[in-house]
Amino acid sequence: MPFIKNWDQLVIDHHEQSENKIIKKEQDDFWEDKVEGFIPPELPDYNDPSLSFLLSNLLPQSSVLDLGGGAGRLSIPLAQNNYSVT
Repeated sequence: MPFIKNWDQLVIDHHEQSENKIIKKEQDDFWEDKVEGFIPPELPDYNDPSLSFLLSNLLPQSSVLDLGGGAGRLSIPLAQNNYSVT
């Protein structure tokens, strides 16, 4: 019957984890400890070869979908150059 004890412990652990998440969520802002990872450490490098390529090949009315370019690395300079960035 050790499997029953193991199952019981899994259920108890799951409930404790859920309760801890609820309590922590009520007490803290979820993003507070994560925000530093999303803030660019410095302004975008306008000499970036990827950015230079995009700026020289996009039409003026282009709309750009920025996926995984970094926290504003491409979207900020593209928006500053009047491109629609999503």
